[in-house]
Amino acid sequence: MAEKLTAEEWRRISEILDGILKLPLEERAARLEEVRAVGPELHSQLATLLGPEEREGLPEAAAFGATGAPGESGATGASGASGASGASGASGASGAGRFLPGTVLAGRYRIVNRLGRGGMGEVFRADDLKLGQAVALKFLPLELAGDKELKARFLTEVKLARQIAHPNVCRVYDVGEAEDQLFLSMEFIDGEDLASLLKRIGRLPREKAIQIAQQLCAGLAAAHENGILHRDLKPANVMLDDRGRARITDFGLAGFAEEIRGGEILAGTPAYMAPEQLAGESVSIQSDLYSLGLLLYELFTGRRAYEADSRAKLLELQRDTTPSAPSSWVEGLDQTVERAILRCLEPDPPERPGSAREVAAALPGGDPLAAAIAAGETPSPEMVAAAGPDGRLRPRAIGLLLVAIAAMLGTAAYLAPKSSLIGLVPFEKPVAALVDDAREMLVGLGYDEQPADYAYFFSRDRDYWRYLMTTDRTPARWQPLETPGQVAFRFEYRQSPEPLEPLGQTGQVTQDDPPAGEGDISMVTDIRGRLRSLRVVPPATSGSDQVARPVSSPDWPALFDAAGLDMSAFRPATPIRRTLSDVRAAWVGALPELGLPVRIEAAATGGRPTLFECILPSSPNWIEPGSPGSNTGLEAPAKASGGFAVIFWRSLLLAMLFVPFFLATRTLRLGRGDRRGANRFAAGVFTLRVLWWFFAGHHIPRLEYELFLLGNAVARSLFVAAMAWVFYMAIESHARRLWPGILISWSRLLAGRVRDPLVGQHLLMGVTWGLLVVLPVRMLYFLIPQWLGWPDPPMPVTHPFWPFFAPTTDPLLGTRVAFAAVTSSLMGTLWGSFGILAVLIGLLALVRKKWLAIPLLVLFVGPNTPAAQISGHSWLGVTIGMLMAALFSWVFVRFGLLATVTSMFTLWIFFVFPITLDPTAPYFGTSLFALAIVAALAGFGAWTSAGGIAPASRAG
Repeated sequence: MAEKLTAEEWRRISEILDGILKLPLEERAARLEEVRAVGPELHSQLATLLGPEEREGLPEAAAFGATGAPGESGATGASGASGASGASGASGASGAGRFLPGTVLAGRYRIVNRLGRGGMGEVFRADDLKLGQAVALKFLPLELAGDKELKARFLTEVKLARQIAHPNVCRVYDVGEAEDQLFLSMEFIDGEDLASLLKRIGRLPREKAIQIAQQLCAGLAAAHENGILHRDLKPANVMLDDRGRARITDFGLAGFAEEIRGGEILAGTPAYMAPEQLAGESVSIQSDLYSLGLLLYELFTGRRAYEADSRAKLLELQRDTTPSAPSSWVEGLDQTVERAILRCLEPDPPERPGSAREVAAALPGGDPLAAAIAAGETPSPEMVAAAGPDGRLRPRAIGLLLVAIAAMLGTAAYLAPKSSLIGLVPFEKPVAALVDDAREMLVGLGYDEQPADYAYFFSRDRDYWRYLMTTDRTPARWQPLETPGQVAFRFEYRQSPEPLEPLGQTGQVTQDDPPAGEGDISMVTDIRGRLRSLRVVPPATSGSDQVARPVSSPDWPALFDAAGLDMSAFRPATPIRRTLSDVRAAWVGALPELGLPVRIEAAATGGRPTLFECILPSSPNWIEPGSPGSNTGLEAPAKASGGFAVIFWRSLLLAMLFVPFFLATRTLRLGRGDRRGANRFAAGVFTLRVLWWFFAGHHIPRLEYELFLLGNAVARSLFVAAMAWVFYMAIESHARRLWPGILISWSRLLAGRVRDPLVGQHLLMGVTWGLLVVLPVRMLYFLIPQWLGWPDPPMPVTHPFWPFFAPTTDPLLGTRVAFAAVTSSLMGTLWGSFGILAVLIGLLALVRKKWLAIPLLVLFVGPNTPAAQISGHSWLGVTIGMLMAALFSWVFVRFGLLATVTSMFTLWIFFVFPITLDPTAPYFGTSLFALAIVAALAGFGAWTSAGGIAPASRAG
C-alpha cells in the first residue's frame, strides 16, 4: 500500500489538478508539461482523479489508465458490495475465490476474476454471454450461504435497488442461482472505491471533492425519493468509475423507514451511523444525511469526524460534542462547504437538512433545479425547497430596507386621507357614540322597549354617490364629501325583540337578513348621528281591532328634529310609499348644508312613527315635484340585461371552473402533485375562512343556534378549502415544472420553515414592493388630477373594485371586525396571487419563453387592475394599472410567489383599512392596528433574514 502524500506533495498535486480542470481542452496539453515535471509518482495519483472526459485533449502518451497504484483498485470494503473494479492486479490481490476464471454460471455468466470479498459478500467480475457485456456478480460468503435471513435480505436488496435508476447509483439487474447459491447481477464499475482512494491520497482537491459530493447527494436523493433508506453509506460503499464519477453501491441493508424496527435499526457500520441509529432508537432520511455528513467530512479533510474505540464512546461524542470544524484541518476551505457538513452532523435530526437535495443546493455551485429541468424532470417540492440561496441579508441591507419601509409607510399614511374617499369624509363620532345616539333617538320617538338583540354596521349611500357621479362638479368632483352634512356614508342600526339569526352564508346581520319580524326596528343615520331612515314593523292586529282603534296624530316635528332638519323649510307633498300604517305623509325640500333636493316619506301607526325615509334625486324612488308619481311605493324593476353576450360569458366562466378539476386530476394521475403542500394550503384557507366567520359573524347566546352556525361555517369553509386544494394541485405542479424558482421560499414556508432566512427576506421584500405599489396605484390616481387641476377621477359606486379606492368601513366597528378584515384580506391575497400565477404559467406554457411571457402578463393584467377598470379604462387609470401589473410581475420574477403574496397583502391592507395619522379621528386606533400589521410583518422578515432565529449552520 502506498504511503499517504506529504503536505507539500498534496499541495502541488491539488494545484495542478484544479488548474487542469479549469483550463479549456486545447490548453491542457501545455499544462501537462508541468505535470511531467512533478514526477511519475504524482502522475499515478492524478490518474485516479481524472476521468476520460477530463483527460480529453491531453497527448496520447499522457492518457493515463484508471488503475492508480497497482493492486490497489480492487478494494471493495468490508461489505463486498461494490460494483467492481477492473484494475489489473485485482485477481492477484484477492485470489480466485470459489470460482476459477472461465467458469460459466447459470449457462450465462463466465467468471473473469474475483474483485473483492467482505463480511457480507464476495464479488466477481463476469461476462454476460447473452448480452455481451461485463457485469459484477455478488454472492453470499460460503459459510453464510444457507442462512435464510441473509437470503431474504439478499432478495430485498435486489427488489429495492432495482427501484432506483440514477447515474450515481450502481444498477442492480437481477437475482440468479448457480450451484445452489444465490447471486446478484449488477453493473460492473471499472474503478476504485472511495475508502481505498482516501487511504491512499488522504483527501480530494476542492473541485473534485465538490463534484463527488454533488453526485453523492444526487444518488442518495434518488433513493430517498423512492422511499428507500441506504443505512450503510460510507466511503467503502462509494465507487469512482473510470470517468471519475461517484456511484453509491451496496443496498444490502437498505429498506423502507416504516419497516425498520427493533434490532434491525442497529444494522450497519457503527462508525458511520447517526446517533439515533447508534442508540437503536430510529432511522430516517436524516439518519442517512448524518452518514452523508460523516462521509463528506472525510472527503474534504481526509479525516474522520469522530474517533472512538467503542460504540458507547462514539455515541457519547456524537451527542455531547461538536466535531472539529473542517476548516481547522484544511486551510481555506469554503465556508459554505463547512456549513453544509456541520448541518448534516447536527445531533438532533430536525436540525439537519430536510433532504439530500438541500445538501446539494448548499454546496458551491449547487443548482439541482436547473439540472432537473435540463433532464426534462419535474423537480419535487423538497428539491425546490432545498434549492436557492440561504437568504441571509447583511445588516446594512436590512437597515436600508427598514428605513425605506418606514419612509414609505409614513408617506402612505400621510397621503391616505388625501387620496382616499373615506379620508375626505369628516368622521366625528366613534361607533359607540352612534349606537347611543340611535337608542336615545328611538326612546324619544316612543320606542323605549328593551331589545333582545341588536346589530350595527356602516354602509355607503349609493344614491348620494350616484348623485355626485352624475353631477358636473369638476375639477373637484369629491369636494362635497368634506362638508359636515354629507350623507355618503351611513350608520345602520337594527334591533329586535327576538335574537337576530341571519340566514345568509356570511352569518352577518343586514337590514334584510334575517327578514324583519314584528317589533323589528331598522334605523339609518348619517355619521353625525342624524336620522336618515326609519322602518318599524308594528305588531299585527286583527281587522276589528284596527277599526276600533282611534287614530293618533304622530309627532312629525320630532322626526325632523331627529334628522336635524327644519320642518318649516319643507312643504307637504303627496305620499307615494305604500305601507301598512294609520297615517302617511310626505314633504319636499333640501338638505340645508348641501343644498341637495330631498323628498321625505313618513308613516305612523298608533301615534308612533313606522317609516321615515330621505329620498335623494338619484334614487330610483325619486319623484319630481309636481309629477303624478306612483302610488305603489315599489321600486321599478331594473331592466334585465342579457342577450348572447351574457350567456356567452357565463358559459365561458362555467367552463373555466372545470379546467382546474381536469388539471388536478391529470396531475394526480401523473404523480406530480404536491399533496402535502396542497393539504397545508387548503388547511390554511379553511382556517382563515372559519376565523373570518368567527370574527365577522353575528353571535347570540343560544347554544343550539351557535352550533348550527358553526356547522354551516365549517361546511362552507370545507367547500372553499376543497376548491383551494384542487386549484393548488392544478397550478403548483406546472409552476414547479416550468418555473420552479418562483416557488422556493413558498415551498420552504409550506414545509414549516417559517424562520428560514429566505422566507424572511421575501417577506421583507414583499412589504417593500407592496408599499411601492400602494403609492402609485391609489395615491397617484387621486393626487395627479389634484396637482394638475384636472377633474377628479370617476368612482363608480357599484363597481366591484370600488372598495380599493374607498376603504371599507367595517374595521371601524371594533377590534373583532378589524381582525375579520385581516383574515378576509389574506384570503383575497392568496386567491389574487394564485390567479396571477395561473395566468403567468399559462402564458409560459403557450410561448415557452420567459422573456415573452412576462410582458404578455403585464399586458393581460394591466387593463384588468382596479385602477384601469374603475376609471373606465381612462388613459390615467390604464397607465397606473400597467405600472401596477409591471411591479407585481417584477416581484414574481425576482422574488417569487411568497413575496408577491406579501406585497399584495400589504396593498390590500391599505385598501381595506381607513388610514389616518390624526389622533382625533375615531378610527385612529384601527389605523394604527393596520399600520402595526405591516410593520410587524416587515420586522419579522428583517429579523429572520438576518439569521436571528434561524439555525446558524444553514448555508446557501
